[in-house]
Amino acid sequence: MPLHDLLRRRARDARRAASTLPSFERLESRQVLATFHVTLGGDDLANGSETAPFRSIQRGLDAALEPGDTVLVHEGRYAERVVFRAGGSVRGGAVTLAAAPGERPVIDVGGLAGGSENVVTIHDLGHVVVRGLEIVGNEAHEGGAAVWVSGAGAGIEIRDNVIHDLRGVNSMGIAVFGTRRAPIRNLTIAGNVIHDVEAAPSEALVVNGNVAGFTIADNHVHDVNNIGIDVIGGERDVHPSAVPRDGLVTGNLVERARSSYGGGFAAGIYVDGARRIRIEDNTCIGNDLGIEVGAEHRGFDALRITVTGNTIRGNEKAGLVFGGYGPGVGRTRLSVFAGNVIAGNDTLGSGHGQIWIQHASGNVVRDNDVESGADGVLLTVEPAARGNRLDANRYALGGNAVQPSFRWRGRAFASLGAFTAATGQDRRATLAAPA
Repeated sequence: MPLHDLLRRRARDARRAASTLPSFERLESRQVLATFHVTLGGDDLANGSETAPFRSIQRGLDAALEPGDTVLVHEGRYAERVVFRAGGSVRGGAVTLAAAPGERPVIDVGGLAGGSENVVTIHDLGHVVVRGLEIVGNEAHEGGAAVWVSGAGAGIEIRDNVIHDLRGVNSMGIAVFGTRRAPIRNLTIAGNVIHDVEAAPSEALVVNGNVAGFTIADNHVHDVNNIGIDVIGGERDVHPSAVPRDGLVTGNLVERARSSYGGGFAAGIYVDGARRIRIEDNTCIGNDLGIEVGAEHRGFDALRITVTGNTIRGNEKAGLVFGGYGPGVGRTRLSVFAGNVIAGNDTLGSGHGQIWIQHASGNVVRDNDVESGADGVLLTVEPAARGNRLDANRYALGGNAVQPSFRWRGRAFASLGAFTAATGQDRRATLAAPA
């Protein structure tokens, strides 16, 4: 199914779900009751107070229609898919769906037939918070997610959730799609744990399309069958022109993001055709690729991306990768890759080494600590890479390697001096002798 049809279907599902929910009269004491409780022993005909809680999460969201309203879900296992009916405001506060303090309720949709392929749906709403839930068992086939955000809106926060055991095809953990003329703004995705997710050929955590100003921080993504964290622009079925921009990806740990198709080239963290993104202080271990900045769609270059302070270790095919993968796609331009630790990658001996530069121009690679694997390959620069500058990187041999290899546009150099003399690059670099 084309992605634009899929997105229309997701939006239609959200509207249909909202329109077919049971209707209830507004609560008489609505002006003073802003916190609604949900327990497995509750009653959806009750008033939602702590002493007379609702039975279903959806009933709580049906009642939470005013800024500042909160739905607290208590311990238990809830088999339902839910849709936010309203958002909040800057002045009044967010509409919040959260675990009750000190409790970890579980939304388990395994075996739940019919309805949307999403578990929690937020569409065309702002000032919404989803916090502290455990979401399991979703099986999607056309692009569903445990938490699905689409349309436009501002001030959305997805925090401290545990999302796992999602099966099928395109079964994503957290998916944000900015599809409107107005963007999704001031988005925060923080402190979540996402694991054992069959997201391929999609991603475990993805921000796509018209998203302006966002933070993806302190999440732990592991054991997923495609890209861990992805920031995507250029998919015209999502948005014809706007791309994610002015975002920060920081403090995340991504482990064992390995693609189940295409030879296995999933990055722990991937920026694809976005602009002005900072990737800082993340750790990527044991993925196909560590961190990648590329552009899969012609006309949507990755621009002004800053990758700094990250630790990239033990990834299977390469550590740091940037540039479009072929002549017919976009480029990586005017970006900076500085102050990263890139060590012991290419564990499968593919020959790409620690830093792999493809179709890219006008970028700077400096002040990185780069340690080889057993084959000694430190750098691979493809012939299509033009006008990039390498300087002051600190190279070392690891994995019992006895000789370095710098691969530059089809030529290989067995010493730093030979590489520098032939290319003019990395004149202030150092190469540490093996310990």
